[in-house]
Amino acid sequence: MPAQRRLWNCKIRKAGWVLPLALSLFCWADSASAGQLTYWKFNSKQSRIDLITNSATKPRAKVVMNPTRLVIDLPNTTFRKLKARRKISKYVREVRVAQHNRKTTRVVVELSKKYTLSPRRVLVRGIAPNRWYVQLPKFFPLKDAKKSSRRTIAVRVPPPKIPKPSISSPGPIVSKPVKSGAKVVVIDPGHGGADPGAVGIGGLQEKRVVLDVSTQVHNLLRKRGINAVLTRTGDREVDLPPRVAKAEGARADVFVSIHANAISLSRPEVNGLETYYYVTGYRLARAIHTSIRRTVSVGDRGIRQARFYVLRKSSMPAALVELGFVTGSTDAAKLRTAAHRKRLAEAIAQGIVNYLQGR
Repeated sequence: MPAQRRLWNCKIRKAGWVLPLALSLFCWADSASAGQLTYWKFNSKQSRIDLITNSATKPRAKVVMNPTRLVIDLPNTTFRKLKARRKISKYVREVRVAQHNRKTTRVVVELSKKYTLSPRRVLVRGIAPNRWYVQLPKFFPLKDAKKSSRRTIAVRVPPPKIPKPSISSPGPIVSKPVKSGAKVVVIDPGHGGADPGAVGIGGLQEKRVVLDVSTQVHNLLRKRGINAVLTRTGDREVDLPPRVAKAEGARADVFVSIHANAISLSRPEVNGLETYYYVTGYRLARAIHTSIRRTVSVGDRGIRQARFYVLRKSSMPAALVELGFVTGSTDAAKLRTAAHRKRLAEAIAQGIVNYLQGR
């Protein structure tokens, strides 16, 4: 082959990979300036979706008919996974999250064909520039819907309303054994970090409430000579398996997970304490529940059996306490106060001691 032709072919081959590389680098640099969707969750009990990004954004929302779909666009936001789909319930066919275009992440909540909702009752609210939730209204049969010529209806999105922090996060705690041979109790504050858990009235965050109560329980138990250990200290996210693994590694005698409950913000009348167990934890759950009911002013929603991961996967007796509803008008007001959280912590600690002492 002549030298001139070989040089020309080389240039063509080189251009063949240089141009796509240059384009990909340009696209990467462009998308790198965008934020990321770091957390999303659809809560079927609350009919609510929580969205957290690592930079400020303001969602755009609309309802598209036939079938009914709530479409939420997050401008200047990327989603690292190719696509996420979750089947939900008989009312909600699925929730889809994907990259709509180079700088927009799209969340679609698609209802089942037989159901719809009222677009004007969809609430999109921000509790921080990077934290938003969408509250869906009550679903109703499609046959009962009023006929409309509009196929797409925009949903109003007001600026985020940032609540003032009412609960400070305690600093990191190192749990060295109180004494050799003492009972080991693992206290598990739910959620944390990018996962706020339930967000209730006035932006009250579950993760802050339960970390404060859990830290107090931990300290109270250690003062009584019990080797208490926390699954998380400070505001950080911990997956479910490491929580259980920490209890197993510590050879815990007891595992207690502490949470706060929630339902739709349109149901402030729902309040009260719930305590859960799976198989071996009934006596523990009863001891804690009874102790709280005896000394703390809170409604009683009973002791229940449930298949929560931390209960199913723990080999030791385990219980999960729902302190009250952050969406409840009565519970939320109390959970905001340090005095109420202190009483809850004291009651939980006493319940654990009662259980360990066989009472």
